[in-house]
Amino acid sequence: MLYLAVIAMFSLLSRVVFSPLLPTIEDELHITHGQAGSLFFYISFGFTTSMLASGFVSRALTHRLSIFVSALTGGFALLGVSFCPYLWCMRLFLVILGAGSGLYLPSAMSTITSVVKPDQRGRAISIHEIGFNMSFISAPLLARLLLPLFSWRVIIRIIAVLIAAVGIAFILFGDGGHDRGKPPHLNHIRQILSQSSFWIIAVLFALAIGAEVGVFSIIPTYLVKEKGIDLDFVNTLLSLSRVSGLPMVFVTGWLVDRIGIKPLLVGVLGTAAIFTALIGITDGALLIVAVFLQPLVIICFFPAAMSGIIAMGPPELLSLATSLMVPFSYLFGAGLVPAGMGFLGEQGAFSTGFYLTGGSLLAGLILIFFMHLPNEDKKKYILK
Repeated sequence: MLYLAVIAMFSLLSRVVFSPLLPTIEDELHITHGQAGSLFFYISFGFTTSMLASGFVSRALTHRLSIFVSALTGGFALLGVSFCPYLWCMRLFLVILGAGSGLYLPSAMSTITSVVKPDQRGRAISIHEIGFNMSFISAPLLARLLLPLFSWRVIIRIIAVLIAAVGIAFILFGDGGHDRGKPPHLNHIRQILSQSSFWIIAVLFALAIGAEVGVFSIIPTYLVKEKGIDLDFVNTLLSLSRVSGLPMVFVTGWLVDRIGIKPLLVGVLGTAAIFTALIGITDGALLIVAVFLQPLVIICFFPAAMSGIIAMGPPELLSLATSLMVPFSYLFGAGLVPAGMGFLGEQGAFSTGFYLTGGSLLAGLILIFFMHLPNEDKKKYILK
């Protein structure tokens, strides 16, 4: 689990590190808010395409090798981005970066279920989520510490080397993931798509990713360019807010195993909706508080939602369920949301993006009451 948590950190770090660097990239390349925000769409497009094909890749390579290939592809793509002098070149390598990252999550989830007992999976997924949360801590922290010393291109190269090194360490010393994935056969797809809970969790995933990754991607640009806040202070604030979220991951895993998925999702999404909207409404100290607390809450969504995915089907179909659900959710939340917010910023309506994101989370609460997970408490699977 610790190996997977570290790989998860670098897998997401390779994508979200562009967020705290975005104001600097804008200035160097002389691009607009909309063009800057669209960079995340290209990452998400590659991610979506790759994850949909991940079942074929993991069947050919095993889950273990798929994770290794994901890390090496990420390192290669980051190096390519760091040497690109033109925007079109960056977009090409960002698609490749997303494609490499898309191979990781389905294979990681299958590896987790193969080595962890069913009654401990909520906590195991929370440990895995720590890796993702660490990437949100590391990205602004690296920018805060290294931007005074190096250009954004050098920072990207450092991360490229690190992610490749982690992949090599996993293949040499890690364990698990020796089984092969299942390609998306029609019968398996029908089994998964026939469940209304699959569609509900997919929509909630899209909204939550928009509130976490989408907001994180664009908020440094919003705070620096729109609110006039110092970039170093913004990166420090974002890093500290994510550090505070680490204990919440453990608490969420415990709550999933104790009170269940649906009650936890209601509380998390409702609270996150309020703080997300406040980012667009408030100024001064209240704005700082909202920016600090919003990620503290939304991080709790993902262990609960991943537990919901596990509750829908047997381990042999978990990789397929993940590869069907996450891609389009990520394309919307991590691609279209920051791109849309960047476009609104160009129109002088940056705050509107936060209103819309918060409002969509509130609307998503209605769907939770229609989720059907009757065997959750028995730790059994719905699919037969």
